[in-house]
Amino acid sequence: QAKPMRAKAPRLVPIDSLLTLGEELMGKGRRTMERGQIRSGAQLFRDGLLIAVLAARPLRRGNVAQLRVGSSFVETAAGFQVRLSRDATKGKQPIDFTYPDWLTPYFRFYLDHVRPVLRARTSEPDLGDLWIGRRGRTLPAVDIWVRITRLTATYLGRPVSPHLFRDCAATDIALHDPQHVGIVKSVLGHASLATGQRYYNQATSLSAAAKHSMVISRIRTK
Repeated sequence: QAKPMRAKAPRLVPIDSLLTLGEELMGKGRRTMERGQIRSGAQLFRDGLLIAVLAARPLRRGNVAQLRVGSSFVETAAGFQVRLSRDATKGKQPIDFTYPDWLTPYFRFYLDHVRPVLRARTSEPDLGDLWIGRRGRTLPAVDIWVRITRLTATYLGRPVSPHLFRDCAATDIALHDPQHVGIVKSVLGHASLATGQRYYNQATSLSAAAKHSMVISRIRTK
């Protein structure tokens, strides 16, 4: 009766690769807008920003989709901040954090130039939804999943869903800063430290597999 599960390790990519992809797509989107292909460029910039923010802080896609400018997504003196009550999160843990400074100019360009372009196709009242999709309406969580998965498959050679960003982030922490693996709890909004240990074990397995591959390579070259 067990449900089959796809192995996650072969699908993981370094967070740095996701961040780089996000910045590249935003740059490409901006240049596309400057050439006059405003709407297609705006969509590309939005998707690149989505990838970048998911890599910087991997929220669940439902929480990403529900962000609203001025309430759950606000600009403060410290930068752009996300504020979600415990009732809005799956783990019933409140989420309150500020995105890193390097994302600030991207957020401002999106809010000042990209979001208005995406909103232009509707005359409905603006309710402040951060992410705008087709016809100027809210970008649904399922559409976020589809676009991110397709773009990562195209540019990185493997489909990385928004939820898998969480595994990538946690595993990167466990690989590169194992002494502080406990921060996974806060980064992912979990209620316990048990998940941190699980990702630490996964990272250990990846490291062992890499070392094993190096041994095999040395044997084959003899």
